Amino acid sequence: MKVNETGVLESSEVFFSTPSAAAQSIFFHLLCCGNFDCNSHYRVKRSQYNSILLILVVRGSGYVIKAGKRVALKEGSMALVDCFQPHEYGSTSGWKILWCHFQSSQILEWYKRADSQSGGVVQLLDFNAALQSMKQMIGQFKRQEEANEAVTHLHLTRLLTEFLRPQSQGSNSGQTFESLIAYINENLDKRIKVEELADMAGLSVYHFIREFKKDIGYTPHEYLIHARINAAKFYLKTTRNPIKTIVSDCGFSSDSAFSNSFKRIVGTTPAVFRESGAE
Repeated sequence: MKVNETGVLESSEVFFSTPSAAAQSIFFHLLCCGNFDCNSHYRVKRSQYNSILLILVVRGSGYVIKAGKRVALKEGSMALVDCFQPHEYGSTSGWKILWCHFQSSQILEWYKRADSQSGGVVQLLDFNAALQSMKQMIGQFKRQEEANEAVTHLHLTRLLTEFLRPQSQGSNSGQTFESLIAYINENLDKRIKVEELADMAGLSVYHFIREFKKDIGYTPHEYLIHARINAAKFYLKTTRNPIKTIVSDCGFSSDSAFSNSFKRIVGTTPAVFRESGAE
């Protein structure tokens, strides 16, 4: 569908989508998407459009207003815009963008996480991969195919992951929290000190605990206990190993420490959990 909008050139196209009830319940789903070639007069300023907007800059440059600040976008940039709130973006020199407005049942919680981690703007490490995902997703509409909602969800998930992963290589800040989590889960049977994890992250203990809680939602100690309890739940349900063996395999210091933590987190004792239908 052709576009009649200030600053949008004739070569531009927009496509609309009405998601199924299933897609609205479980998927990232599109409301509309497009391929815009714009001149220096392109500017969008809205009070609200209930969605999150994803913009991929293919050529040229532009901007988005985030938290009252003008953030520059250039070729290879990708940005998220919270359109539930007043928003503004555009170009003063012209640009080519691929874009989509999308929704999901948990979209605002997801957006807050992505925005807090990356500021909602990234310079892509693999521009070509993101470009192909956008082209394939929009291409379903351009080719007048029956758009597959599961495939659209897959493309969006790949694109949105860029806002949740480290954007620089060779950081001096030590291991990422993701690698520390992998380390914890691989060494649950060992004694793991917060000081050791902080040193691996290249942070002071105080700063490490604060940043870990901000990023993961648990303090390092809380996460370690939950990880050990999850492992214990697996062993309780899939083996007949004695509880004392499970205590040792999951790194708890004593039977009582294990039982107290298990009941606090799961709400029942290990023995009752083993024989129940709970998961």
